[in-house]
Amino acid sequence: MRISTNFVRPVQRMVMPAVAVIWAAAIVLAAGTLWLVHEGRNLRGELPQLRTRLAHVEAQKPVAQVHLPPMKELIQTRERVAAINAAAQTRGVPTLLLLADLEKQLPREAWLTSFHHRAVDGEVQLIATALRSDPLSDFLQRLEHDPLFEEVMLLREVRENGPGMGVSYEIRLKVRP
Repeated sequence: MRISTNFVRPVQRMVMPAVAVIWAAAIVLAAGTLWLVHEGRNLRGELPQLRTRLAHVEAQKPVAQVHLPPMKELIQTRERVAAINAAAQTRGVPTLLLLADLEKQLPREAWLTSFHHRAVDGEVQLIATALRSDPLSDFLQRLEHDPLFEEVMLLREVRENGPGMGVSYEIRLKVRP
């Protein structure tokens, strides 16, 4: 009497496909290995020719000659560059910081129409414009109380004639060192 169950698959069904896959992978790997060995031999055969070509190219390459000026001229150039760098350095508060501070102080009803910053002197000259003089007066008072400036002067007030024109204040500021 023979009893059969179907709890476990028979092993024979999986063995043949697994063996076929393993043999196929082995054949592909062997072919790849043979191809790599063949290509390596070809490259080794070309190596002496490539070395002679490289030596020929290096022999034809001109050697760059660098002619430096005399030491006295180099020292003079170094001194001129140092003088230019010293003159170009800005002292005091950077312009970007000034503009950021002025933006905080400027009322919504007013706008800057001109801005000139001389960092060496620590001086700013600007023109602010508004439709009425109240926002500009407020702006002037804010600048006077700003700790960034030590001297705030209204140079002149210009009233434009015509509808919708407005008022302009020309202001000079001294930046605290």
